[in-house]
Amino acid sequence: MSGTGDVFGTAISGLMAFQRALHTTSQNISNAATEGYSRQTTEFMSRAPTRVGTNSIGAGVEVASVRRQFDSVVESRLNGYSSAYNYQNSVNEYAAQLDELLANASASLGGSMQNFFGSAQAVANAPTSVAARGVMVAEGDELVNRFEMLSTQLGSYKEQINNDIRITVGELNGYAQSIAELNGRIVQSGGVNGQFPPNDLMDQRDLLVSKMSQLANINTLTKDDGSMDVFIGKGQPLVLNATANNIVTQGNRYNAYDLEVAFDNGNGNVFEITNTLNGGKIGGLLEARGDLITQAENTLGRMALGLADSFNAQHSQGMDLDGDINNGFFTTPTAEVYVSRLNTGSASTTATITDVSQLTTADYELKFDGTNYTLRDMTTGVSSAIPGVGTYDTGFGFELNISAGAVAGDSFHIRPTGTAAGQISSNITDGKDIAAASAVATESRWNNQGDGVPSALNVQDITNTALLNDVTITFTNSNQFDVLDNTTGTVLASNVAYNSGDSVAYNGWELVLSGTPATGDTFTVASNFGASGDNTNMLALAGIQQQNVLANGSESLQDSYSRLVSDVGVAAARSDQTRQAQSVMLQQAEMQKSSISGVNLDEEAANLMRYQQAYAAAAKVMSTANTVFETLLNAVR
Repeated sequence: MSGTGDVFGTAISGLMAFQRALHTTSQNISNAATEGYSRQTTEFMSRAPTRVGTNSIGAGVEVASVRRQFDSVVESRLNGYSSAYNYQNSVNEYAAQLDELLANASASLGGSMQNFFGSAQAVANAPTSVAARGVMVAEGDELVNRFEMLSTQLGSYKEQINNDIRITVGELNGYAQSIAELNGRIVQSGGVNGQFPPNDLMDQRDLLVSKMSQLANINTLTKDDGSMDVFIGKGQPLVLNATANNIVTQGNRYNAYDLEVAFDNGNGNVFEITNTLNGGKIGGLLEARGDLITQAENTLGRMALGLADSFNAQHSQGMDLDGDINNGFFTTPTAEVYVSRLNTGSASTTATITDVSQLTTADYELKFDGTNYTLRDMTTGVSSAIPGVGTYDTGFGFELNISAGAVAGDSFHIRPTGTAAGQISSNITDGKDIAAASAVATESRWNNQGDGVPSALNVQDITNTALLNDVTITFTNSNQFDVLDNTTGTVLASNVAYNSGDSVAYNGWELVLSGTPATGDTFTVASNFGASGDNTNMLALAGIQQQNVLANGSESLQDSYSRLVSDVGVAAARSDQTRQAQSVMLQQAEMQKSSISGVNLDEEAANLMRYQQAYAAAAKVMSTANTVFETLLNAVR
């Protein structure tokens, strides 16, 4: 009887063990297409033997555990590649859009500049042409509209990024909350090291961690009780045990329009962590906004300032058909200064553009430490000391005017060029207002006897109120001359020594005389009003297209735009190449994980048959034991 009972017990243990194995196999097959599911295996072990006298008799089998096939190192590597890929994917998305915008012929600023300066050359060729002047007015409007359109589109990209950041932060918080809840359930279920760990719950948690890594750079720590802590950025605890903290979006301290990401520890303390998010989708969004879009804004703004400054400077020296002078063709954009919302002092700061050729494409941060001011280039990180209260020329193309009242920690964000592309506009609405002619003209008297000639006349000070006065230069001998302002009757100079090639400067103009004048020879300088066919100033205006007015005299307007298009194109190509490389590594990591954790239906089908046969064999053992038992009963009846 004892032997028959042992057979029954052993057979029953086999039935139960193989039933569990069949259940595990069924679970694998059912979840073959479930995202994040890890293949499970049934682990068997022999039951403790039965002692019969001095002998031990086997007591069958039992299920030691059902464990998932999972490699934490492979999973960590996969999450790292996923974070890197999604980072590059976000950068490439906006780099490609920006590249298409700037290089598109229908939206290109380069084409508009070419058309505008071409129209200026057309006016130079035919300064009396009403049609040519009208075309130049229209091309000027089109050029500033193109600046404004590009500025608006870049702002639209930033708003898209802001929306994406808000959505991504919401998703991260949702995942964090779900992980915290799963932590509690996993701990209650005995943790990850129990005999029967909660495999499905751990799969769900790992899937959430995988999704989080797509959005941001995170690190995890699995503890002995089975809970998993999740850290974001540089170690901020997003999940601790069964508690989830939040990350939030808030306006930049200088400009509420630029969203930043902050960590909320739940105790009323919020810490800005934007600069620590260098992975995942959100890191790529921040990179695209800062290094691509903001840089494009600054470059376009510097071009707008360069155009307005150089064109206005020359245009103001000319005269329009009404005889007016000192009129700018474009409005001149201004620098922007943003005050930190964290400032506690009363100081204010303004920035004024002083030399467009010295402007860079950087933003600057001005900080006060309680004693000194420091100006930091936000692109290079290089800082320079600022003397303090008052007006100070930074050497970067703008000056600062700082008032008293700052408190330690106060700061300001300075954008010399960032908003200029959206500010520039045209002042000219009528072709007659185009100053094609020089403001003043010189003439040799018809009866001069010598060979002296005026070789160059330039306006030095367009604001001089006597600029347009009628002035005569009369030679008293071949080596001396007198200067008379005929408008006021004032003798400006007498017995001035003369050498060929010398310059003569009065009333805001400068004239170069060459040759050998005779005694009594006279030259005049006077208003150029009425000389509608004069194209002197327009030739100079058309030539600005080729002038190096930016980057300390090393770059023209067209060069600057070409470089911007090239830089963005290179960034788009580089990000795409990196994204593709990251995609390959991500796929390899996914394949490695699949080889460990994935469900192979052929293998599971084989297991199904194997366990089914084992189950049938155990049942046969029970049937045989039952027959033996019946035979024994019949023998003793």
